[in-house]
Amino acid sequence: RIPCWAYIIEEKNELFPLNVKACERNKIPTAFYDRIKAGANYKSLEGELVLNSELVFEKKPTFKYAYVSDTMYMEDICPYLHKVNILYHEATFLDELKERAAMTFHTTAKEAAQIAKKCEVGQLIIGHFSARYMDPEILVEEAQTVFNNTIAAIEGCIVEA
Repeated sequence: RIPCWAYIIEEKNELFPLNVKACERNKIPTAFYDRIKAGANYKSLEGELVLNSELVFEKKPTFKYAYVSDTMYMEDICPYLHKVNILYHEATFLDELKERAAMTFHTTAKEAAQIAKKCEVGQLIIGHFSARYMDPEILVEEAQTVFNNTIAAIEGCIVEA
């Protein structure tokens, strides 16, 4: 009913970790190390080509956090959320109020868990609960029937990634 934004925060991981021993074995001058870390191959003065993949280690996977709130259930967001480490998703209502959720453009706890499962996220944090629920644990329990690694966003809570 109104435009809504979701956010993905991803750490930068632009350079490859250099395999110094492989560089030394291939007699690569240290002046070329920055270019190799950036992804370049090395070509010696004699014309010998050393592929970048032989000189670096694999990049570590980047950490991604996604924030989705004030939205109805929308599977078309999944390509953006695929395999994020942590997903915060609203879970305003229990699934028994699914029609109310759709009518007010919100999501149920079960629907948030379905998104997490479909997107293969690492952990789901649910929040934006309706005031009718005095204890958010009932929403967490419902979400966990679909996606076990679910917790509630509680003020002051610290999540270790």
